[in-house]
Parts: sequence; structure tokens; C-alpha cells
Amino acid sequence: MGETFHYDHKFKISKEDVFQHIISWLKKEGAQITMEKVPDRLEAMHGSMKALKVWNITAEKKMSFTLSQDNEGVNVILVMEPASKMFEDDVYAWRNKIQTAWGQLANDVWANIEQSKV
Repeated sequence: MGETFHYDHKFKISKEDVFQHIISWLKKEGAQITMEKVPDRLEAMHGSMKALKVWNITAEKKMSFTLSQDNEGVNVILVMEPASKMFEDDVYAWRNKIQTAWGQLANDVWANIEQSKV
């Protein structure tokens, strides 16, 4: 594919718990999990091709989560990319709008994990 969008966050809970919270969020969103490598990597398809604007948070996209542990906690890197090449021109034209809109989706994932750890 072409353009990708990167987001990251650090959590103070176990990598296994973060992984499970991500799976729970994806299921709640109706995403299709396409790959699981417990507890390090997770890929899913989120959204729908019915969304006509690529910057819409409901547009179909591939979400790839990579988890790593260090002394300060669990680092999660989320990479999102449009699911279809038919949006490729739109992605370049609307990069800033996509970065912001999909960033809100990433923040929803992070908030879900933070709320779940209580």
C-alpha cells in the first residue's frame, strides 16, 4: 500500500492485559481480527468500504498493533492504512485530515485500555 499513519502510547499494565483490551475493543467495534501473535502483534480490518470518504473513521482500514515491554511499561505502536488502493489519491490529498480523524480513533483505543485497567 502507500501511505500509513502511526500512533503510539505507553501503558503501565502488563503486555498481556493491553493485548486483551485491544482485542476486546476490536470486537466491540465489529473489526475482523486477521492475525494474532500473542502478546506482541495484532492485525485487524476495521470499518467499512461503504464509507465514501477515506478520512472518515468508519472507512475500512488495516490496523496493526505492535506491543513491546520496557522498564517503564508497555509501548503500543498502532499503524493504520486504507484497505483499498482506490483511495490512494484521496490519502495523499487529505493526509492531515486522515491523520487527525484516525488519531481520534487511536485515542479511543487508548482510552478504552486506560479505563479497563481500573
